[in-house]
Amino acid sequence: MHTKIRPYALAMLVSTTAWTSANAVSISLTPTSVAATVGSSVLFDLKMDFSDDPTLGGGIDFFYNTNLLEFKSFVRSTTLGDDPGLRREPDVRQGIGLNDLGFANFNGIAGPALVGQLTFKALAAGHAAIALDANGGGPPDNLGPFLSATPPSDPNAPPPIQNVTFTGAAIDISPSAVPLPGALPLMLSLGAGLAGFVRRRSTTV
Repeated sequence: MHTKIRPYALAMLVSTTAWTSANAVSISLTPTSVAATVGSSVLFDLKMDFSDDPTLGGGIDFFYNTNLLEFKSFVRSTTLGDDPGLRREPDVRQGIGLNDLGFANFNGIAGPALVGQLTFKALAAGHAAIALDANGGGPPDNLGPFLSATPPSDPNAPPPIQNVTFTGAAIDISPSAVPLPGALPLMLSLGAGLAGFVRRRSTTV
């Protein structure tokens, strides 16, 4: 469960008249491509870069096939510089993915930074893609899209919504190796030894 502290604070800054910031900002998963086997853990770093336009914060949604991947954990970075009262841990939406992993700070968050690390478990063989997008906002406690910390030219205007470039990841999941029965390796070893013994006997006769 996530802590519900000031759940509407950031979303209330958005209005239908909000204009859009054109500066380049990004949120991405790394690595963008990874191979895994069924039953193994898959780890991704969630990174942000608001060098061109500091952010007040926002929420991220993750979309993936929940038959192929199972969300296990999110460990937030201790160096992000967000406000603990505006953090939001993601909700699991069955069949869809994760809803509204959020971070924010009314003083603004700038520069490249590690948001945290996500861990998934590979459930079945196949090609799994994780897509990212800005949260749509709304009650009870969604943060909504990312907002620029740069003051608009009109002091009465709301903070602009940022044009965030989201980069997801792809996972190629292969079946896990089937272990040989415990006695089979021993039998193969004995068979190879016996064959060598027979060859040595035939050369000495």
